[in-house]
Amino acid sequence: MSRLNLTRQEYKRRWSREYRKSCKDKGVCLRCGSPVKDRHTNCLSCRVSINKGQNQRYKNNPGPCKALQKKLRAKAKKEVFDHYGRKCAWCGETNPAFLTIDHINNDGNRERLQYGSGGVFYLHVVRAGFPTNLQVLCFNCNCAKGFRGYAPSTFIGFQDGDGI
Repeated sequence: MSRLNLTRQEYKRRWSREYRKSCKDKGVCLRCGSPVKDRHTNCLSCRVSINKGQNQRYKNNPGPCKALQKKLRAKAKKEVFDHYGRKCAWCGETNPAFLTIDHINNDGNRERLQYGSGGVFYLHVVRAGFPTNLQVLCFNCNCAKGFRGYAPSTFIGFQDGDGI
């Protein structure tokens, strides 16, 4: 790699990217060069060592770590709502305090068990490339869809046996 016309930071970034790619292609650990399994970039012993260091830094000073996590989750949530639109697909509500993400096929429980809920779920949606099985609904419409199967705006009045 030529270093012409590159700042020190750009050179390091490019070198690091190329080194990671070459290690991944060879199937070896980034830290020690031993073979790795599956999709990992580090061997098991190096991953354990890295995790111990990260856990120790978090225990020693959790404030900045929590603040960073909160910032990342908020950014992911903003990206998700910007992508899917900031408007309820059924009733048109635009107040962000009432908007939620809904699984069109009603399979949200399975994803919540697998990926978590709240801010963690928004991170998953961004990493997954904004799946097409999601939509924005306000909380009223989301609950109505879950309990009744239709939008509250289509409901004309109470009928016998509604359970209310």
